Amino acid sequence: MRQVVRLAKRRYWASIIVGTVAPGAIAALIMYIVTDGVTGWSPVVAAALGGLLTAGVLGLIGGDEPTNQPSIVQAPPFSANQPGTAQPPLPTSLTQDKVFSPRTPDELVNEVRGLTDIRRQHAIQLHLSQWLHATGHIRNVRQGVPGGEIIVSVDLTNSDVAISFSFDPSLWQARLQAANIGDTVSAIGKIRDLDSHGGYGIVWLDECELLDLNSNLPSS
Repeated sequence: MRQVVRLAKRRYWASIIVGTVAPGAIAALIMYIVTDGVTGWSPVVAAALGGLLTAGVLGLIGGDEPTNQPSIVQAPPFSANQPGTAQPPLPTSLTQDKVFSPRTPDELVNEVRGLTDIRRQHAIQLHLSQWLHATGHIRNVRQGVPGGEIIVSVDLTNSDVAISFSFDPSLWQARLQAANIGDTVSAIGKIRDLDSHGGYGIVWLDECELLDLNSNLPSS
């Protein structure tokens, strides 16, 4: 809108110039010819004055002519979720006071692939204590000692990364003791460690909270 107003103003002043300056310039040119006589320079002077006047008027009219420039469209931000490991958004009640990692389990493990143990320990410092959401199929459920933490080993779908969930038995014993190998489990936990061995990766999660547990056994 601002460009349209500026263009209208320039065209207005251009019309004033054409209406006032142009007749004066032509009159001056005629007087030059009458008083000094037609010389060899008269056509050159006339052409120069006409060219300058025309250029000035055209410059005023078209100086700020808006051009159809292509608009710059920014690309959408890169999503860290990858096919096979992407997780649906969590309810706000579960994410309050928790800092979740923006990376998937595969991306976390890829950061430590091929690293010595010393370099791996350094690389994972930024991710420790961040939370992670993962869903997969149960490989095993074990409890080292009676009353101890319940460890649920999970294979992620379409991935070579496994998750080790660590659950507080006082909160989750009743639900997890009925779990079977192959059941689908979804949970969140705090990152404790990352590792990779020969293309196979694992993520250890502490303070885990069970979101869903579905039996994949055929119904009788």
